Amino acid sequence: MASVLEIQNVDYSLKLTREFLICDFCFWTASAITTRRHDIVACPQCDAAISRIPLAEKESFTFNYDKKRGVELDFAIAR
Repeated sequence: MASVLEIQNVDYSLKLTREFLICDFCFWTASAITTRRHDIVACPQCDAAISRIPLAEKESFTFNYDKKRGVELDFAIAR
């Protein structure tokens, strides 16, 4: 748990980034909202490399996996 001192020293000028993360090997996925680029560097499931897709502020996505077609990502502007 953060102490009062740590909370008071938060740098609110840091910009949050939104990213879609996907494992290059097992297709583990996550959405990340962070101030740091390298919070997750390897897949927590299989330890393989993670690919990052930056998301615009008003961008949304859907993820689908099919054994025959593989991974399908659909990106759109959020309404």
